[in-house]
Amino acid sequence: MPPVTGPTTLALAFAAIVAVVPFIGIAVINIVIARRGWSPLTQLVEDYLRRYPIFAALLSGFVGALVGHVFWSMGDNPPKPPAPAHLLLEALGLALAAGLAGALLLWLLGMALAAVSERLRAGSRQVRK
Repeated sequence: MPPVTGPTTLALAFAAIVAVVPFIGIAVINIVIARRGWSPLTQLVEDYLRRYPIFAALLSGFVGALVGHVFWSMGDNPPKPPAPAHLLLEALGLALAAGLAGALLLWLLGMALAAVSERLRAGSRQVRK
């Protein structure tokens, strides 16, 4: 039987697109900024939020309320028993492992880029002589 495409499927597809497109846009903007040698996007955002701390507080409050709404909303669903405590510890362990793995990968990438950058600088010095 072919899958049925209903309003729920379309709404989920739309929500997935809306959730992913900003990250793709940010990645493209970061690539353009890096290629042109401008200040990184993170620095621009950090400078703006330091300049306007009330806006930063309102933005963080909005994000916190949004996350709270998503995770603590009961809606019309019947209440479910809480998850076993060992799952919380497993989730914490996985989050820590993922964070450490990400930090390690970023460190390795930074070391590799530094080595490539050093070789390119050394090569350009030899060409000038």
